[in-house]
Amino acid sequence: MMVVLSEAGKLLSSPQGSLVYHLLLLWALWFGWGMARGEWRRSRQEPAHRLLLAMGGLLLLRIVYVAGSLFASGGRVDPVVLLPPLEHAVDAASLALLAWAYMPPAWQRGRLWDQVLGAILLAIILGSAALAVFWSRELAVDGALSYNDHWQAIVGSAVQLGLAVLAIAAVLRSRPAGWGTLAAALLFAGLGAVAQLSFAPAAPHLPVWQRLANLVAYPLIAIAVYQQIIVGLRAHSREMQDISQASLDQIKSLLYLFEASQQTSSSLDMPTVLDNAVRGIARVLGADQCAIAFPEESNPGQMRRPMNSSTCSGHAVHPSERSDAGMIIIH
Repeated sequence: MMVVLSEAGKLLSSPQGSLVYHLLLLWALWFGWGMARGEWRRSRQEPAHRLLLAMGGLLLLRIVYVAGSLFASGGRVDPVVLLPPLEHAVDAASLALLAWAYMPPAWQRGRLWDQVLGAILLAIILGSAALAVFWSRELAVDGALSYNDHWQAIVGSAVQLGLAVLAIAAVLRSRPAGWGTLAAALLFAGLGAVAQLSFAPAAPHLPVWQRLANLVAYPLIAIAVYQQIIVGLRAHSREMQDISQASLDQIKSLLYLFEASQQTSSSLDMPTVLDNAVRGIARVLGADQCAIAFPEESNPGQMRRPMNSSTCSGHAVHPSERSDAGMIIIH
């Protein structure tokens, strides 16, 4: 197993392998960002907005590294000076974005996690810039130095491991749709940092073990985003079905009233008019029993239902039923 991983590491450290590595990561992140963008346009909810920003940030970080590689390849700066600190910074910032995207809301301070993320990203940017300056000075003194054997690489991998643990804790606490796949992706990212700290470097300046882990982690992240969106679409479909059913019930109620109105207006016979009116009311309300009562002439405080004014889905109300409650009696 270690022989296979070592050979894969050597492949990733070659120019062709590095190109394939970055293209695969860019493809996975572009795929995830496109799905997150579609989800945000559909739902316009805070989790979808946060996921869109996180996936866009991940994609932007990888584009920045590719741009830095192209800039270094132009001869304006030594790639050994620029790229190793930059890659560690990109990996650390990516894990911070993922932890922020799935962190449960802070109820007492709604923007707390935004502020924490801003502080972490600022620390990564300033710290990486300072470390790059120190690294360039030490490399100028001793050109045979290996970045993976340098204390800066150890610090970078330790920071990545801590952020991976934080991101896993956020996912396990919030448990969004596809959380198992996402936790597995972050676990691979954390294992890559552990391997980078534990095993002999496969290349002097590139975090090869971290790259191997990222090749598994980032496609899994895209799959987790897909799972989350599919679950959201299913929930939205169920909501639309419920709305459609409620609209259909309202339409049926209006049709019942319209039918009762037609039947009532087609006859001037009082018992027929009352019977049609009560029948329509019973059907609209879904009542078991329904009747119209009138005040007695001799005792206005008491109500009496006429003999032929009852309906209740086929069940008649007893003619002697009386009520002091009001004009319409419904059971």
